[in-house]
Amino acid sequence: MKSKYIMAKIDSMAKSPGVVGCAVVETHTGMVWHASGSLANLIPLTESTTDYWRLYQRNKSTFDIFGPLDYLELALHDHAIRLHACGNDMMFTTLCLRQNSIDWKQWTQRIRQLSHILDSR
Repeated sequence: MKSKYIMAKIDSMAKSPGVVGCAVVETHTGMVWHASGSLANLIPLTESTTDYWRLYQRNKSTFDIFGPLDYLELALHDHAIRLHACGNDMMFTTLCLRQNSIDWKQWTQRIRQLSHILDSR
């Protein structure tokens, strides 16, 4: 029951203006738990984003002087990829247009809500 609800939440977020795809990915394995969006290569793309996450995790102590991580962002020419922690050993990947009108504060709140649901299943 919760799995269908979580998938529906991710599907809904993927339909947001400026977003081209979303996924919840296991950080240790790179396995995509659920992905939704308009990109043909969404799953392999989101699987590969775990490399950035793991790189940060390996070097985390170097960055601790700046405080806890909010998110990682990879800015490309026309698109951006944002990675947020989302539950135990999971991350939420957002693929979006670089120029967008996403309310990132609200977006982060939605990811936190999803994280609580994932942790309680």
